[in-house]
Amino acid sequence: DFRELEQKQNAAKAAAGKAAKEEGAKFLAENAKKEGIIVTKSGLQYEVLTPGTGKQPKATDTVRCHYEGRLLDGTIFDSSVESDARSGEIYNPQRKYEPMTYVVGRDKLIEGWEKGVMDQPAGTVLQLVIPSALAYGSRQASPVILPYSPLVFDIEIVSVK
Repeated sequence: DFRELEQKQNAAKAAAGKAAKEEGAKFLAENAKKEGIIVTKSGLQYEVLTPGTGKQPKATDTVRCHYEGRLLDGTIFDSSVESDARSGEIYNPQRKYEPMTYVVGRDKLIEGWEKGVMDQPAGTVLQLVIPSALAYGSRQASPVILPYSPLVFDIEIVSVK
């Protein structure tokens, strides 16, 4: 019966979401203890790998960034760098691999990305660990980004104009 199948699928999704939430909370708690990790009031975690010296983004600025997005287990789900996409087995020959360009406050990025990049000047290389509440929350964003998944981004702020 269709309803029974749907109920089983919903129960499996709920169980996977609960497990992801617990795994994420445990990872974030452990990561916060590492040297160099800064934890903001919102729960966003970041580490500046290379400090930048350029312009710092503000509302309506155009920001260009190279990035790689991963799950906690290291699975690459997106990258602006062709070699990373190839090594993560997500290469798409239809895509242009170049820095992502967005306008602060106008283009819809996940909240954790906006918050993490806002305080950093151009030239900065940083790693963001974004709790699910600042990413996609209870939504499944893709086949690999499950509900309640924290996300890890390595970001290089190429320019701010």
